Amino acid sequence: MKAVREEFATATAVGEKFFECSRANKMFTKMHAGNLLLLVQTRSQQRVVAVGEVSSTMSREDNRAVLYHGMPHRLHASLNTYLKGIAAFDYVQFSKVYDLRDLNFKMQDVLGYGDFSMDMRKNFGMGVLDAVATSGSSIEKLREFLQTQTIRWAMSSGHGVDAC
Repeated sequence: MKAVREEFATATAVGEKFFECSRANKMFTKMHAGNLLLLVQTRSQQRVVAVGEVSSTMSREDNRAVLYHGMPHRLHASLNTYLKGIAAFDYVQFSKVYDLRDLNFKMQDVLGYGDFSMDMRKNFGMGVLDAVATSGSSIEKLREFLQTQTIRWAMSSGHGVDAC
């Protein structure tokens, strides 16, 4: 899970942005292709807006144009504000995104579909948090639930991140 500003979470949910980036170095180091990243809108009492399926391992980049290419122009200024003062950023790309905006679910609700629980020793909002599987089929149960939601697919051009 990662807390995300409203404009970025919504852009991801509607299929305008198929990546997540971070100012923090190595935030996505545990992420691998096929992992799911729950995007929780900041200041929403942990409301999950979208879930992205990671398509590649983390990338470290210093050229913001890589991200500009995969998002609407109206978000470029917000991205610059978010990345202000850092030379490089980390990001992961998504192969598909599940739109959960209409459900108004909190993270515990979404994780409950896969019998996941949170490690309460970790502080929410401080980077990517791991969920703890409570059964061997947790990820399959969560994926079955997500398949019932709106799915938006990314289209790769081989040059950074593209959305379709």
